[in-house]
Amino acid sequence: MCRCKKNHSICHFLCNFWNSIIWTLLLGYTAGYDPRGRNRNGEKLVPIQPSFAPSEQNFTVFKGHTAVLTCIVENLGTKTVVWRKLSDMNPLTVGKMTYVSDSRFQIHHIIHRNNWNLHIRDAKDSDSGTYECQISTKDRNLRKTVHLQVLERPEIQLEPSGIMITGNFHVEIGDTLHMICNATEAETPLEDIAWFKDGNELEKNDRATIYKAVSLKGKSIKSDLYIDKVVMADSGYYLCRTTGDLTTHEHVQVLNTAGNKDKRGTLIDTSLGYQEGLDKKNASTSLHGKAVLFVAFFVELLKHIFS
Repeated sequence: MCRCKKNHSICHFLCNFWNSIIWTLLLGYTAGYDPRGRNRNGEKLVPIQPSFAPSEQNFTVFKGHTAVLTCIVENLGTKTVVWRKLSDMNPLTVGKMTYVSDSRFQIHHIIHRNNWNLHIRDAKDSDSGTYECQISTKDRNLRKTVHLQVLERPEIQLEPSGIMITGNFHVEIGDTLHMICNATEAETPLEDIAWFKDGNELEKNDRATIYKAVSLKGKSIKSDLYIDKVVMADSGYYLCRTTGDLTTHEHVQVLNTAGNKDKRGTLIDTSLGYQEGLDKKNASTSLHGKAVLFVAFFVELLKHIFS
């Protein structure tokens, strides 16, 4: 070991450096390794080869979206990951660099992680096909293939604009009137909806209750109208209108069926009484006629006896 005299800074520095080298060599041989790449038995050490970890191999993306092709490499070391499309001999990316002039192709790699993912922005039909993630080594080339399918973007079907009122438009007096107004706007969001009767806007009161609900996208709105204990004055035209000027109306008729039944019953009772009177009158007339005939017959009989 290296030793220095007291208060000799340069000597101490050099001795410490030399001692650290000696200890490193000693520990290396003790563990079975040496700087020449051999173990303590003199056998040559074989470095660990890179390998691919299991990952998805089939990818589907809509046209115009970003495709992400996954490649997970373990024990990469100083080797380089290369992406290319099998139909083209030229690489797309080499390491972290994009090799082609198309900037849509980029490598996404996070330091100390094993993912070397190929991102393809604004995917096109021509991007469909088989891609290869390759590790270049002196002894061999490690390759993994993945498949990409680019689909046409589905057309978004807009719901047609419209408004409609549903419910029972004929209600008995004293019952509850319930109507529902549904409105859909294809382009502009709907913010509010209102009810009108005979031109006047309805508001909540002790008999009328109004509920409103707007869809998450704001393209449709719904309102429920309840009127308790309806009276004859509640008959009329009810209009539903949205902020998008969608309007519709329905006519409501309040019925008084119970009152009509009572009136019809009174008429029937009266007619029955009248009929009963007629029957009594006819019976009385018939009895009187029979009495007259009997007296006339008795008088004729007496004349015949005393003649």
